Amino acid sequence: MNYGNHDLLARRTLGAVENFQSTKRVLSDLMMTSAKSGETLPHQAIKSFLTALIR
Repeated sequence: MNYGNHDLLARRTLGAVENFQSTKRVLSDLMMTSAKSGETLPHQAIKSFLTALIR
């Protein structure tokens, strides 16, 4: 069994999880900020933000 490939996969998976956690924090902050200002974050804005992150 090639453990080098498992190590690479583990590092990439961890990186993806860390990126996801970071994205969740950014979205949460955006929604908190908009809620405090009395605005709601439209669904399209969230979709556009996530689409930009994926690219």
